[in-house]
Amino acid sequence: MTAYEIRGVSKTYAGRRRRVEALDNFNLTINEHERWGIVGESGSGKTTLLKILAGLIAPTTGTVSVLGETLDRGDRVAMAHLRRSVQMVFQDPRSSLDPRLRVADIISEPLRSPLAKPQTGPVAARVAEVLDAVGLPEAVGRAYPHELSGGQRQRVALARALAPRPRILLADEPVSALDVSHRAHVLNLLNDLVRSMGLTLVMVTHDLGVVRHTCDQVGVLRGGRLVESGRTVTVMTHPGDSYTAELLRARPHVRAA
Repeated sequence: MTAYEIRGVSKTYAGRRRRVEALDNFNLTINEHERWGIVGESGSGKTTLLKILAGLIAPTTGTVSVLGETLDRGDRVAMAHLRRSVQMVFQDPRSSLDPRLRVADIISEPLRSPLAKPQTGPVAARVAEVLDAVGLPEAVGRAYPHELSGGQRQRVALARALAPRPRILLADEPVSALDVSHRAHVLNLLNDLVRSMGLTLVMVTHDLGVVRHTCDQVGVLRGGRLVESGRTVTVMTHPGDSYTAELLRARPHVRAA
């Protein structure tokens, strides 16, 4: 099945002095179980695209279908389907995790939503299960986010996203807020979980090295336009666009742990 069918999507923001075209006629098909990296410099439209795919904002023009259903923010049924099937890991876990809640409550929050899939067992058991899946002991559930390291907080954010058993995982620069010592560990964990759970991954990043480590497909954004897409190994070794070649020359190298 197709995870995302994106056709003619544009997004325009009204600025104080001029209108800003964040996305311009974006077209892409993402099949289930594929791992896509969307790369580009700051301001290329990556985060805008991810917010549209998550249903957080609506495109100005164009259509997005998620798992065969047209995404319509005004359609409560379609949005409920989206919330059950799509979860997102944000860039900075310090700002995306509620500092007033313990980790167990943070992870269980999406399970208690009326839009969540019915649970087959106790919520506490699912919290313990996903903590174990991301390599954290059950005792971490009693901690607050500020008591954890950056790498641990990002693992908690990943556990929260996985708790409701989504089919699609969206990730916004998932390791850019981490120091170098934690990046490869989190990327390896993300790789393992996406593969073992049969998830579709769409990750945006400015770093082609991260995409090479994690994704089998890549799309390159420049000024809101998709300038190149294809299998990661092909795009990395034989870039068809000069902008992609520039990104490749400038990329930092991410090594597996």
